Amino acid sequence: MTKPQNYLLAIGGDCSAGAMSEHADVIPIEKHNKELIENFLRAQNELTIASHFYDLDSPYALKKHKEYYAVCEKLKLINFFEHKWHSRTEWQLIYEDDLSNFDKPYKIKQKKDDKRFKTKKSTLLWLSELFGERIETEFKTLHKYKVVDNWLFFSSDDFYRDETETIVAMIWTDGLVAEVYTGWKEKNFDWSMDNLKKEVAKAEEDYYGEFLTNLNRF
Repeated sequence: MTKPQNYLLAIGGDCSAGAMSEHADVIPIEKHNKELIENFLRAQNELTIASHFYDLDSPYALKKHKEYYAVCEKLKLINFFEHKWHSRTEWQLIYEDDLSNFDKPYKIKQKKDDKRFKTKKSTLLWLSELFGERIETEFKTLHKYKVVDNWLFFSSDDFYRDETETIVAMIWTDGLVAEVYTGWKEKNFDWSMDNLKKEVAKAEEDYYGEFLTNLNRF
């Protein structure tokens, strides 16, 4: 069974209906952005609570304000938020069918190109978000990376910390499972596209690729 499409609907602030535009912004949520959106919604809710129940200049409210805008910056980095006004908007998580009950004009934003691996900074962000809460790893170094189909090859000093040499790891990028498929020592690794494609072909013939493909259907 395929899950319905999720969206963020602007219900208050700059990008809601009748504010900067007559239309409310509606942003489709891609599966690969789920972790960041979860963190954003928590931060938004905690900021709302802090704003209502605490003095705005209290240490707690200032902390929640800082956390909220830190997540917003991450969403702008991957091009989910287009501009600063999206950060100044109150958002509600909805299904597509919920839009039929929305009594104001709205405009669904086009799905964005995948920007997760456009730059080294955005790739580091994706790795940290994926692994951070699960294995408490914050990625600070990224020597090299390449993407082939739905697979990311990357070398970092912050992975396999018990190793004395830098490791090149291979990970599936189209799911929510923080698990590396395999890895090699960087010193003798062949970064050529021909070799990477061969490794991808091996992985996708393996049960692991089939398992993740089936997993992401639900």
